[in-house]
Amino acid sequence: MKTIISLLIIASFSALGYTQNAQAAQEKFYKAYDTKNAVGMNQAADEYIKYNSDNSYGYVFKSFAAIAKNDLPTAKKYATIANQMFPMESSNYSLQSYIAYLENRMADAEKMMTFAFQLSWDAAGAKSTKDELDMLASMTGKDFTALKTIADKADAATPGAVENFNAYNACVNKWYEGKPCDVFANLKKWKNFSPVNPMISDFVTATKGIANYTVGKFDDAKPQLETAINSSNLNPYTKAICYEKLSWYDRHELNKTYRYADLGLKEVRKLKANNLVEADLLFRKYECAAALGRSEESLQLAKELLALATTLGNDYHIINANNAIGAHYVLKSVPNAKEIANKHLGAAYALATQRNFVKEKMKAAGNYAIVKFKLGNKQEAIRLNNEVYDHYVKTNQWESAQNAANNIGFMFYMNNDYGNASKQFQKAVDITEQHLPKFSAQEQLYGRNLQSSAYSGLIMSLQKLNQPSRLFDVQDMNRSRILRQKLGQNIKQVSLAETQKMLKEHEVLLYYSKGEPGQMIVNVITNNSAKIIENHPINDWLLIKKQFTNRIQKKPNVINNYVTKLNEEVVNGQIYQYSDPKVAFKAKDFKDFVGLSREVMEVTDDQYLQLQNQILKHWYKWLIKPVESNLLGKKTIIISAEDEFHTMPFEAFIDGNSKYLLENYNIKYIPSATVLSVLEQRAYTDNRKPLLAMGGATYQPKGNVKGNVRNQMAYFKVQENITEKINTNKKNLSAELQALGYGGANYLAGTLREVENLKKIIPDARILVGDEMKETDIKRLNRSGELDDYKYIHIATHGFANSTIPELSGVMMTQPNGGDNPDDMFLLAHEIAALNLKADMAVLSACETALGKNYKGEGINGLNSSLLIAGANSTLLSLWPVDDAGTMILMTETYNNLYQKKMTVEDAVNTAKRTMLNGTYGDRFKTPKIWAPFVLNGK
Repeated sequence: MKTIISLLIIASFSALGYTQNAQAAQEKFYKAYDTKNAVGMNQAADEYIKYNSDNSYGYVFKSFAAIAKNDLPTAKKYATIANQMFPMESSNYSLQSYIAYLENRMADAEKMMTFAFQLSWDAAGAKSTKDELDMLASMTGKDFTALKTIADKADAATPGAVENFNAYNACVNKWYEGKPCDVFANLKKWKNFSPVNPMISDFVTATKGIANYTVGKFDDAKPQLETAINSSNLNPYTKAICYEKLSWYDRHELNKTYRYADLGLKEVRKLKANNLVEADLLFRKYECAAALGRSEESLQLAKELLALATTLGNDYHIINANNAIGAHYVLKSVPNAKEIANKHLGAAYALATQRNFVKEKMKAAGNYAIVKFKLGNKQEAIRLNNEVYDHYVKTNQWESAQNAANNIGFMFYMNNDYGNASKQFQKAVDITEQHLPKFSAQEQLYGRNLQSSAYSGLIMSLQKLNQPSRLFDVQDMNRSRILRQKLGQNIKQVSLAETQKMLKEHEVLLYYSKGEPGQMIVNVITNNSAKIIENHPINDWLLIKKQFTNRIQKKPNVINNYVTKLNEEVVNGQIYQYSDPKVAFKAKDFKDFVGLSREVMEVTDDQYLQLQNQILKHWYKWLIKPVESNLLGKKTIIISAEDEFHTMPFEAFIDGNSKYLLENYNIKYIPSATVLSVLEQRAYTDNRKPLLAMGGATYQPKGNVKGNVRNQMAYFKVQENITEKINTNKKNLSAELQALGYGGANYLAGTLREVENLKKIIPDARILVGDEMKETDIKRLNRSGELDDYKYIHIATHGFANSTIPELSGVMMTQPNGGDNPDDMFLLAHEIAALNLKADMAVLSACETALGKNYKGEGINGLNSSLLIAGANSTLLSLWPVDDAGTMILMTETYNNLYQKKMTVEDAVNTAKRTMLNGTYGDRFKTPKIWAPFVLNGK
C-alpha cells in the first residue's frame, strides 16, 4: 500500500486540506500497513473518511483494507466512490484492477491496470505494483502471478506516462495561480495510449474551469464548466462541483440557479457517501427555494443540511442550517415558533462567534435580533441589529445593509415608534435606490422584488405619520420602475404637486398600497388635495378566513366539537390562539381569497351569484367605502395599485345598495403617475388613419402539439432557453413553445364578426382577416412604417399570459399549414415592445392579456407594459378568459361610442360596459364575467 499512498500525494482539486485528525488517521494507516494489520487499516480508513470526507484518500484506504480482508463487496463499493470522486488518481484504477482480477474478470483487470499506468507518476513503475501484489498475496492467500504479468505489460505500454502526468500536474498548479498553461500535449499523449480513458479529457476541461473560477476568471470559466456538465464521461463528483460553481452565475435567475443546484445534488448523491460538496449544493438549493417563496421546501432543505453538516462536523454549514431553520420560524405564527427560532438562531450565533466566522455571525445576528425582539428583549434586539448594519456599511455589502436597516425599521414599527421606523426604512430604501440602477433590468426586477419590504415598511410608517406627500413619493417610486426606464432612460419621477396638475376637476386618483395582510393604505389625490386613508378590518378578514380560505387550505374550523373563535386556528391538530388578531390573517389567506374572487367572477352559473355578490361587496367595503366621501362630485376614478390588486377589476365591486362601482363612475388604471406623465407628453398627429383591426385568425387543430415538459426542472430549462434566445435576438421560439404545449387552438368565429363590425362602424378602417393576419404581416407593416400611422390598433384572437415566464405572454396569429417562416406564429411580449406604434389605444381582444408575472416594486410584467413601450397611450386588455360573443358586443359598442358618438376613450369603454350591464343585450351579458375582465390602462 506504500505505492498507493505515494500516488495519493497528488490531491484532488476539491480537497480542503488535511485536518490534524485526518493526518493522524493517515499515520495510523501507515503503521497498520507496515505491520500488515488489515483491521487497523480499516479503522484508520474510517477515521480518515470521518475527518476528510471530500478526499478520495480515505475511500482508497478503505478499499485496500477490504481487499486485504478478502471482502470484495466492500472493496468494490469504496473503490467506486474513490474513482467517482477523483478519476485522475492512478491508485483508483489499480484497486479496480485488483478487484477485477480476484473476480476473474481478466479483460477488466487488464484495462484498469493500463489506466493506472497511464496516470502514474511513480518512476519505479511495475516494480512498485508487484511489491504491492506480493504483500496482498501474503495477507489474502491469493495468487497474483498473472496480475503481475499484466502490470509489466501495462508499464511497457505506457512509455513517458510519468513525465506526462507530472507535466499536467504542473499545469494545474499554474491554473490555480492564474497563469496560462497549455495541456494539449498532455492530452495528445493520453489519447495515444490504448485503450483510451474517456474521462481524462473532460476532467481536464472541468479542472481548468474550476481553477479559472477560483482565481476570478469567470468569463473563461463559464463555457468550460458548461462543457463539463454536458459530458457523458465525467465523474459525478466533479460534475457536482461544476454545477455548484455555475449556480453563482445568473444568480438573479432563481429558477436557473435552483435547477443547477438540484442537478448538482443528483450528481453528487450518486457517490452514496457524505461529503461537503453535497452540503454546499443543499445550501444553494435552500437559498433559491427560500428566495422563490417556497417556505416549506426551504425548511426541509435546511433540516437536511443540518443533519448532513452535523455528520460531517462542518461548523460552517451547521451555522447556515441553524440560521435557516431559525429564520423560518421567526416568520411563523405557530405554537412554539419563537422558542424554536430562539434555539436554532442562538446555536448559530454562538457557534459563529466561537469560530470567528464574521459573515455567518452577522447573518445569524440579524435573525437573532428579530427573535430577541419578539421575546421582549427589545433593546438587545436593536443593539444587535445596529451592530449588523454598521458592519455591512463598513464592508460595503449594500444588500445586507439594506436588509439590516429594514429589520431595525420593523422593530421600531412594532414598538409604535413610527418616526424612527420611517428613518430606518428610508435608510434601506436609499441604499436600494443608490445601488440597483447599476444593474440590468432583469437584475433590478429581482432586486426590487427581494427588497420591497423596506418600501412597504416606509409606506406603513408614513401612513401612521400622516404625510401624504412623502407617502406619494414612496408609492410612485415603488412601482413601474423598469417600465419607466424602457419608456425613457432619464425620466424624472413626478411629485405630488406635478401629479395634481395632471388631474382634471372631475378626476380622483387612488394610489393603493398593501400594508400588513388585510390592511389597505390609499393616498386619495385630487387636483387640489391629498389625504391618506387606512382600512384594516381584521374581524371581517378573519370571518372571510373561516368562511372561505380555511376551506381552500383544508384547515378545520372545528376540533373535538369546539368551534374555533376568530383569533384561533387549528395547527397540527391543536387549537392555537393568536394574542394579536391581526397576526391570525396571513398573506397566504389574502392570496387565496384573491384567487377565489377571480374564480367566482369568471363564472356565469346562477348558483354562484350570491357568493359572487358577497365577495364583491367585501371588496367594495374594504377598498372603496372608506374613500366614498372623497368621491363626491367626481366622474372618473383613476386607480394605481400593486401586487394582487392588479388582477382585480374595481369597476365590478358592489356597494351597500347593490350597485356596481361602474354604475356611478368611469374607471381607468395607470401603472404609476410618472408613467402617466410620460404618456401625457406624447403628441401624436390627428391625421393618422383611424383603425387597424385583425381577426378571424386560423389555427392549427387544437391539441396538435403535445408538450414534452414533464417536470419542474425541464420547465426551468425551457425558460433558460427562452431568455437566452431573446437576449441574443433570436426571434423564433417554436421549439420552446412546442415543448410547453403551445400549439393549435379552436377557431373563434366571433373575432371575425368583431372586426367586420368595426369595419361597418369605421368604413376607413383597415381589417386583416384569416391568412392576412400572420405574424410576418404585422412585422412587415412595422418595418414599412405603416403600423405607426393608426390611431387605434385592434387584435382579436386567442391570448395567453404566463405568470412565471413573462416573455411567453402574447397572442396567437394565423398559423398556416406550412408555418410562417421565419416567425413562430405567436406575437409575444418582447416582440410587441419592439413594434413602433403611435396609437391612442391598443386593444388585445383576447384572454388574460392584462396578466403576466407580478414583481413587487414593479407590477405586472406583461403585455400592458409592452404596448405602452411600443407607443400605445392606453390599452384595453383582459384579466381572465373572455366570452367570444360578449367580447364582440363590448368591442362593437366601444368603437361605436368612439366614432359615432365622438366619445373619449375613457367614456367609450366605460359606457360600453354600462350598456351591457344595463341589459341592452339581454341578461346573459349583464354579468361581470362578460364586461369586467377588460380593463382600460394608461392615458
